[in-house]
Amino acid sequence: MSSPSPSDTPADTPPAHGDTPSGVRGLADTAQTLGSSVQAMQQVLLGNLQQAALMTSSMNQMMEELVRRSIHTTVEARPAPRGCTLHVTVHNRSPVPLTSLKTTLSFTPRTPVSEPLGLALRGGDAGLFAGVMVDGVFQKTRDCGGEQKEVLVECSVEQGLASGAVCVGEVRVHVGRPVQLGGRVSVGFASPGTGQILSVENHFGIRVAQLMDCSYAADGRVLSDALEGAGTIDIDLATARSVFAIPPAQGVSPGGVLSASFDEDRVLLRVISVSDDQQSALCRWLKPENNSLLPLVPTLTEELALKSE
Repeated sequence: MSSPSPSDTPADTPPAHGDTPSGVRGLADTAQTLGSSVQAMQQVLLGNLQQAALMTSSMNQMMEELVRRSIHTTVEARPAPRGCTLHVTVHNRSPVPLTSLKTTLSFTPRTPVSEPLGLALRGGDAGLFAGVMVDGVFQKTRDCGGEQKEVLVECSVEQGLASGAVCVGEVRVHVGRPVQLGGRVSVGFASPGTGQILSVENHFGIRVAQLMDCSYAADGRVLSDALEGAGTIDIDLATARSVFAIPPAQGVSPGGVLSASFDEDRVLLRVISVSDDQQSALCRWLKPENNSLLPLVPTLTEELALKSE
């Protein structure tokens, strides 16, 4: 049997110019598939990271709002010579301990100041504002395009507050003369999530009567004429008992006299009649011994008058 001749043996045909071997095409397809898969995974991962960041931000906001709503502050004004004592409490009702807690008291007159007015703040011996001493002056009010600009006088203290803890402090408020004051207690603290400083505020007011020495005399042995033009007013006895320190067991009867004094001056209010339900009393201002406190009569009338519902 004869062997095939060389001319009968098929020769390897070289690939045409521009053609890609099947193995290379397979690798290219695989690389393209892997690239698409990696890109898709990157997009999914990026989406997950963005969603996680959004969830973290939302949780931080919820936690911050929870803490804000859980910080409770109260301010109570108590009588003191030539001013009053503010009893301040800060209660952390949140489950999170607060760090870098900063409590600030700010004051500003509610009415225009015709001349500089001194205001002194003295902290108590312990608790919030312990040892704090601030002396400030409310400058004369100036008309600036209809806006009244007064100088803020403030004092602050920094400390931490554990979860469920209550911090208490007292501040004596001394004024050069009685004037209605607007007050604000602000509590700043670090966010438990981001560390940014957050704050909550509570506004309060101090009456003119709360800055005076007020008392009640049941016998009413006061020789004074009725104040001309002042007329009569219906006062809220609950407010009068608080301002004039009338004990609950002591009755308010016709002929009694309510006295509000500052330094050596005073204004008097005589009780004419008391309502059957003991909720209000008809009173009349008496002529003051001098005129220095006379401008306060309209303000005191507004503070003591029975509010209509």
